[in-house]
Amino acid sequence: MEKYIIDAFWDYEAQVWIATSNDILGLVTEAENIDILIQKLRVIVAELLVLNHQVKNNNTQKLCKISRILFNIFIDN
Repeated sequence: MEKYIIDAFWDYEAQVWIATSNDILGLVTEAENIDILIQKLRVIVAELLVLNHQVKNNNTQKLCKISRILFNIFIDN
């Protein structure tokens, strides 16, 4: 199974979660909470992997699983 890294962060000014990826061409999305972001990613990642010819299977939605979420916390002093 192929592994793709997705970076997600909270945009305090816009009050949304934003997700991007260097591994998946064209991936940029946002959502008002992390649960909605994960739901969107499951669909968008599957579609982009097929469109970018990174996978050959058109049934990738069943294969896309979010296995781990890492949070980075930045504190301005």
